[in-house]
Amino acid sequence: MKVKSMFACVAMVGLASSCGGGGESESSAPDININVEIVEIVGPDVPMDNIVATALPILENFDTANSIEGFLASSYKALATESATEMEDGFYYATGGVYQTDGTLDPARGMWITADSDAKIRLGNGRFTLGQIVSVLASGDDLRRNSTPGGGVDELVSWGELDLSQAYRVSFCLVAASAGGNMQVYTDNNSTSSAGSIHGSSSRIFSEPVGSLAVGQRQVIETDVGTEQSFIQFRVDSGGWAVLDDLVVEYQSDNNGASQPDCTTKTTDFSENMTGEVEPEPVTGTAFTGIPASGSFDVDFSVGTDNFFATAAATDFLAISNNINDAFYKVTSGSSGIAIADSKLSMANARFTVGDVGSASAAATAPEGDLNFSAPYRITLVISDFTDANAADDPGKFQVYIDNNTSSSGNSLHGGASKVVEIAVGDGTITSLPHTLVIEPTIGTANSFIQLRADSRIGNITIDSISIEYTGAAPVNDDVILSEDFSAVDTADFMSEVYKALPTDPATPLYEATSGGSRIALSDGALAMTNARFTVGSSDNTVASAAAVAPLGTLDLSNAYTLRFTVVNFTDDADTTNDSGKFQVYVDNNTTSSSNSIHEGASKVLEIAVNDGTITTLPHTVTLNLDVGTATSFLQFRADSRVGTLVIDDLSIEYQ
Repeated sequence: MKVKSMFACVAMVGLASSCGGGGESESSAPDININVEIVEIVGPDVPMDNIVATALPILENFDTANSIEGFLASSYKALATESATEMEDGFYYATGGVYQTDGTLDPARGMWITADSDAKIRLGNGRFTLGQIVSVLASGDDLRRNSTPGGGVDELVSWGELDLSQAYRVSFCLVAASAGGNMQVYTDNNSTSSAGSIHGSSSRIFSEPVGSLAVGQRQVIETDVGTEQSFIQFRVDSGGWAVLDDLVVEYQSDNNGASQPDCTTKTTDFSENMTGEVEPEPVTGTAFTGIPASGSFDVDFSVGTDNFFATAAATDFLAISNNINDAFYKVTSGSSGIAIADSKLSMANARFTVGDVGSASAAATAPEGDLNFSAPYRITLVISDFTDANAADDPGKFQVYIDNNTSSSGNSLHGGASKVVEIAVGDGTITSLPHTLVIEPTIGTANSFIQLRADSRIGNITIDSISIEYTGAAPVNDDVILSEDFSAVDTADFMSEVYKALPTDPATPLYEATSGGSRIALSDGALAMTNARFTVGSSDNTVASAAAVAPLGTLDLSNAYTLRFTVVNFTDDADTTNDSGKFQVYVDNNTTSSSNSIHEGASKVLEIAVNDGTITTLPHTVTLNLDVGTATSFLQFRADSRVGTLVIDDLSIEYQ
């Protein structure tokens, strides 16, 4: 053999590798430059030298896959390139969310082939690749998972058998989808970090909230990111799921996607082929409500590891404020080195964030966090254990970052200042235990987050508590358009200008019934309604809204915003022969026809029927990330005549 030295860039990912990929976790691990020796074996089984291309187009309808195991098997579709590694020759490969570490199917998996007569793939909390070979350049226990090089290093190559060196198109039918979570498509990247590829962050060729995609339509991605030896990865993160069919990968000069079956006619019953397991309702979290103006926000370690980090076994978790499917706490590296027991968190060679959305932080890039650090603040930690892993090594270090989810202090809007704390075992900072560590950083934004890290030389650090508080006046949140707790005495009070008035007219009430006012009731800080409608922010409901007519509202919804409220109760009327009762929310429409708006059919931004599977447990928080609106908008809430009872609470509207 001959050996050549190559300067490689390897993405270090927090979750342990497993056969076919285990549970999913968003990782924003750093790119660590290491000098490795790549062994180039000369012989017949050299994947990098003897790649055989799979010709485009790829047309996948999933109809004969029979099961997820069958879909991933080489007997269903094999790589054209011969693999020197046993059992690694399937064209499709699960990089997460299907198998447990022992190689058996994960009972909590989110990916399967549906039992529909027109079979489809259901993808949730998982990912899979198309055309990825087993490369001699890969490293780790699983050579097809979390092993691609990152950083856009020119001399490194991709390891797939799809020739994507010219402009190409990826398209698929979206048959059904969740309201939350994100869908992503990558080129030459088998990790969950967009930077984990030779193409750098450009490897993520598609990333959209699942709920924003149009069900019943073909989704089309056109790009030129690729090489002559590329592969593709599909992913839906732990916050959501999607049912896909008729997947096409083709050159942009071709038009095979247009000849696929009509997406608008496709349906699914969600059940899994072979096992008959039905579509589970994803667990949703409780939205973070912010750091209180007085007092402190205290991190709750009493909930245990699953509910803290929103693993697949979670029954509840704290969620990002505008996305109840997105965990507030995220492991960024070394999940096996983090444990929560006795209401304390212990960690070694691991990192996790507090309030981070999850996109990889970088220099000169605004953070995407949920903590408003635009006013002076304090972070207090109580540490009860702090030990080295090996006294012969350099001392282990514990670090705290602001707006940085990597291990390099420069990867932040704040540059090197993002590392606000670094203490080493034995450096004199901690002389007795327990120790209270008080941090008052001078950096932060209105969208900040925290990362805590114990490096690889730490034997253990145990954190008993973390609290965050403002040291002076809390920041004013200019993003809040409306916050309603329904504390009015009764309906008359609620719909009076004394309770709340239009922002443009103190003599006109903010809330007004458009139908069935006598069937709207306020009690115990919640609003109940049936066969009724009311508007929020309409200045003149005597004028019926209509297509192509500017709305008469007082809410500025011209920028992207989040509408959130809690459904406390939702039942059908007593007449079970009727269709299920429906709850609807409209923007700039004070009628019952969704087309009667400047937004036409898009004015109906929500429709939920009793027992349609959207709400399975109560209370249920509804979060809508919307861009439907104008500078003079209003909302309308409606419970139709078939609703027995609808009770809502905690209504808020804020800019994203």
